[in-house]
Amino acid sequence: MSLGLVLPPSLLSWGQEYKHFVTRTPIAAGDTLVIGILGGWEPWNNNKKNVRRLALKLRAMNLSGVHVETLENHRRQLAMQLVRNALDRNQDGKLDAEERGSARIILYGHSFGG
Repeated sequence: MSLGLVLPPSLLSWGQEYKHFVTRTPIAAGDTLVIGILGGWEPWNNNKKNVRRLALKLRAMNLSGVHVETLENHRRQLAMQLVRNALDRNQDGKLDAEERGSARIILYGHSFGG
């Protein structure tokens, strides 16, 4: 018996995982982490969406000290893990005052990712 449910494509797979990020962590002091958050149930790697397209364009510019990722909007915990790992330069599992104070993060998004 079918219930007639239609699931978005991102729910039909495992979705985004930490291993999909290309940014090596921790990032250097003074570097900037740019995170684009897609709207709706769009997968993080949908190259047809403007959030992802901008991220790829920024990456292609090879800007020194700029690390760019995209994220599914329902993966906020994954974003927090990335931010913690990116800023935790002494890798003690917590962000001290110096690490927090040196944070340079740009968030942008669309719709539910905005």
